[in-house]
Amino acid sequence: MPIKAWADSSAIKKPAPIRFATLEDFKPFAWCDNGVPKGIDVEIVTLVMDRIDHPYVIECIPWKRALSSIKSGKVDALFSAYKTSEREAFAIYMNSPTHLSIFSVFVPKGKAFSFNRLEDLYGKTVGITGGYSVNPEFDKARLAGRFKVQELSSADSGLKMLARGRLDAYVNGKHVGLFTARNLGITDMIEPLDRPLHEPKPAYLLFSKASNLRNKDQLISEMNQALDLLWKSGEVDQLTERFILTTEPVAETP
Repeated sequence: MPIKAWADSSAIKKPAPIRFATLEDFKPFAWCDNGVPKGIDVEIVTLVMDRIDHPYVIECIPWKRALSSIKSGKVDALFSAYKTSEREAFAIYMNSPTHLSIFSVFVPKGKAFSFNRLEDLYGKTVGITGGYSVNPEFDKARLAGRFKVQELSSADSGLKMLARGRLDAYVNGKHVGLFTARNLGITDMIEPLDRPLHEPKPAYLLFSKASNLRNKDQLISEMNQALDLLWKSGEVDQLTERFILTTEPVAETP
């Protein structure tokens, strides 16, 4: 009678973890707290990886180094980034985004005004975070002096000035603004106007074409299915809302 050979489970080689890179400080989507990755996108990626049951590690690194690492294959994947033809040359994008960026106009509570087009900002004092380019139309109107722009060092500074009535409006990502206001304790002092400055812009998880990860195509396919289901089930929207409205503050209230 032949002897049936059983493989020693301890000798079975475990799959190599997927090496993810994300941003050091892009609240509320991704940041590191004492080396621990946190944020909306981090939780979404965690859910995806739990669904496909594959090991992974997430490292927070500066943006320029993250792009360099994804080009070279030093990391397997990066989240989250906008889709560009330049990046598509060295990366494979997931089918669905990890989040949608929506630029909103924030105003002091109770001082909302009709906003249907950029001209509705003309003559006002508008705050933006220094170094940001909102969109070509906004930048052109700014250069023409259609409204006064005050550059601030951070979202914290911009929203504080808005709450104190020193700005007519402040422009930033809707999720960034709401999250920052909650952590500053001024949610009841500011509000976003209903109409965004532009259509929602998707940001994606992307895989390095140079990565030598085994079964990469299969893993990407499985992750695409898991992420698509998270969107279809409403879990992404629920997670985002919970994160913005109910998670514990990550900054001290002034």
